[in-house]
Amino acid sequence: MLNTALVTSVEFLPHLALVAEIDGAVAGYCITTRGWAGDGPALGLGPIGVDPSVQRRGIGSALVRETLRLAAEHGERVVALLGDPAY
Repeated sequence: MLNTALVTSVEFLPHLALVAEIDGAVAGYCITTRGWAGDGPALGLGPIGVDPSVQRRGIGSALVRETLRLAAEHGERVVALLGDPAY
C-alpha cells in the first residue's frame, strides 16, 4: 500500500510517477520525490512495487529505466534508489 503522505507532499513529482499495465491492469508502479545530495538537487526513486503474480518479467527494471530516461530529459543529474540495501 502506497503511503498517501508521500504522494501529497510538496516533494512528490507527478511527472515521475509511473504505472506499468498489463492488459489494462496495474502490474507495477514507482514514484520519485525531490531530495538533496549535499548542496545540489537530487531525486529519490522509490518505492517501487510489482504485483507478485508478474514479478521476474522485467517490469521493475523497465520502470527504473523509464524513470532515469525521464529524469535525464528533465535535466536531473542525480537519482538515488531508496529502499532496503539488502534487497
